Amino acid sequence: MVSLDSHGVSIHVIISEFAALKNNNPRPELLQRLPRVKVSVKIPAAFAVDLKTFAWNATCTLLRGTHKMKVTSSHSVAQNPVDMPGSKGCHVRWLIGKPEEAPHFAMREFQVDPGGHTPRHHHPYEHEVYVLQGEGVIYEDDTPHSIQSGDVILVRADEVHQFCNVSEKPFRFLCMIPNAAYELPITMLPECGPQ
Repeated sequence: MVSLDSHGVSIHVIISEFAALKNNNPRPELLQRLPRVKVSVKIPAAFAVDLKTFAWNATCTLLRGTHKMKVTSSHSVAQNPVDMPGSKGCHVRWLIGKPEEAPHFAMREFQVDPGGHTPRHHHPYEHEVYVLQGEGVIYEDDTPHSIQSGDVILVRADEVHQFCNVSEKPFRFLCMIPNAAYELPITMLPECGPQ
């Protein structure tokens, strides 16, 4: 309910009901666990430009306040082929990112099949990489570096790079990128390394 008087706007929202009405609710599973909570807010009329947005933001703040942490098995996240020119036998799971309301970073898990590789590419953001399993090579421009389980790699912004699996077993690594990378371009280059 929204009411307007000479002092401003009063908003009364039953959180679970308002959130259920919002079409683009990013976390519907939380609505089932929400108690019926009534929130009343008084704001000056001059600031009451978009009451629906204000109420939705207040609802999201309450949702984040009661459920901050995401805990899930990485195996429950779909693994998809890397659909980029120059990729061979490469799969990715987007473990954490914007859809989970991570404010700054996205975490991805890559698996490169034996003989496979990521595209040779560069982009205007860094990667932080942790090798989970197997052995491989990362190319820095045309210079190969051997990497294995337990290694960490910093790929700097605009550095040409490519991950290759040169072993007979799957090669898996975590790769963190800033969320800003969702909107930034990736430049593909001709292949390097084993074909």
